[in-house]
Amino acid sequence: MSVYELQGYSVAAKKLGKGRTTVRELIMTLEERLDLLLFEIEGRKVKATASADKLYPHARLLQAQLMSFSGLTNSLHEGQESRVSIDYDVTLPAEFMVSLTALLHKKFPYIQLSWKETSWQSGVDAVSKNESQIAFLTNKKGDSAAPLIETFFLGWNDFGIFAGKNSPLQDLNNLGKIEFRNIVQLIPKSMLEEGINGYTRFANIYITVSNNDDVCRLLAQLGWAMLPHCDVRQYVERGDIKQIYPDFMLNELKVSMVAYYRPEINRGPAMTYLLSLLPQLSKQYFT
Repeated sequence: MSVYELQGYSVAAKKLGKGRTTVRELIMTLEERLDLLLFEIEGRKVKATASADKLYPHARLLQAQLMSFSGLTNSLHEGQESRVSIDYDVTLPAEFMVSLTALLHKKFPYIQLSWKETSWQSGVDAVSKNESQIAFLTNKKGDSAAPLIETFFLGWNDFGIFAGKNSPLQDLNNLGKIEFRNIVQLIPKSMLEEGINGYTRFANIYITVSNNDDVCRLLAQLGWAMLPHCDVRQYVERGDIKQIYPDFMLNELKVSMVAYYRPEINRGPAMTYLLSLLPQLSKQYFT
């Protein structure tokens, strides 16, 4: 591949840390085995043949697969997990997920990372049964997790009430319960099912949507919704939606978030590293 990319035996040999003669002999051996001419010499350059052009993309793919196989094999020898499964509910900030995924992949590039949105009970059960290594969920003080599960308090996720920039709610001076009851409410499905910290249907008419991002898109056209500030920031900055302040809410809703995970005996190096990131990420994405 280096000969193809650099168009020369000498430069390829230098990159690979081998002698020019060695590289040339390897190419000749490959050509003999394939019964194909791969390179022709034109002056001081090596020109790839049409056969080499066709084989090159497949060679790159094969090299990547071999590197991945080698890395995974080494990680298994070192006791590293091959897969980390994470459960979460809709209240977890998307930016938190992105940062955690990027940091974990950088440190352990051969681990298969799997995120699954779930309910509180399903997430706790998955960790308890060792189906998931960790779950980021709303802190339900009235419910108890399995005794063998450990917890880490992430912080508070702040919610506000938002509506589209052209919503009739934006023009009202007094925003009482009647105004909110008579305008359609948009609710992420999992929030409605969970009844998170008192978050329930308030309006007479409501529409359930799959996630917070879809709610934000719909808000530009209709309705109002209670959403975490972290997930609506980009839409507010663009001016698509605006926060509104109802008379009957003295304080914004704060949702407590917790990480549930198995005890130390079940952890590999990747999970140990993941847990070490939580204090830093908590300060960054929660209040």
